[in-house]
Amino acid sequence: MILQNREDTIRCIRQHDHGLLSGEFARAWSDDYALELLLAISLHDLAWGAHNALDTHDPTWIPFNEEEGRVHDFITMPGERKLEVYEPGHDVYEAIHPYVGLLLSLHYGSFFPESPAYKAYLEDIERRKKRLCEQLGYESAQDERVQLDWERLKFFDLLSLFVCLRAPGARLEDAPAWIRGDLELEGCAVELSWRSEDVLGIKGWPGRALRFDLPYRDIPMRRYEDAADFVEEWSGATERVWSLRVEATDSGA
Repeated sequence: MILQNREDTIRCIRQHDHGLLSGEFARAWSDDYALELLLAISLHDLAWGAHNALDTHDPTWIPFNEEEGRVHDFITMPGERKLEVYEPGHDVYEAIHPYVGLLLSLHYGSFFPESPAYKAYLEDIERRKKRLCEQLGYESAQDERVQLDWERLKFFDLLSLFVCLRAPGARLEDAPAWIRGDLELEGCAVELSWRSEDVLGIKGWPGRALRFDLPYRDIPMRRYEDAADFVEEWSGATERVWSLRVEATDSGA
């Protein structure tokens, strides 16, 4: 779950919806991307689906952030709990397409440091990458195309996270420092700035204008007692749709 702090509310955005927005950015940026790359970008957070369906779980299963008084988001969730999402996800990605499986093995494997706690997971990632490279005809995951497509995935992921975490109304001081408004892909530098509540202007944007409906739920900004308290509030909240437009602009203003 992506939790965006606002003045009086917490805006809850499902990881997979953010992922779909990443894919829409990629489709609007270029008509030349291969289908398997677009699938990897669009579906890169598909594995979070079960976790984000909060009201289908026993609340005791849901990781709760005692320090913040809310459920853990994708940033604060402990690594061992993230593995509960990531590990089964790899088989899903590979079943969609071997290249999707390869890119997302690279992507998710990069999130964990070398430590005994993640040793088995990282070793499995390496075996998976090697097997998929052999299946796809690459000498290794360091192949130029694979690395470039991974850079593309990370770029469009960050564009979408900027929308989700630095939107008008968000408390920018709470957004991670690595969510920036200046990014670069393949020598093309872009600068992001909000022109209105619903329109994101991007200086240097080379592609088409984009429209996207992003579902979200707003719940009160307060300290929740436990996961059950948070889930009850979230389940009772009305799901709304944010109709977003992305347009090229000649200036950062």
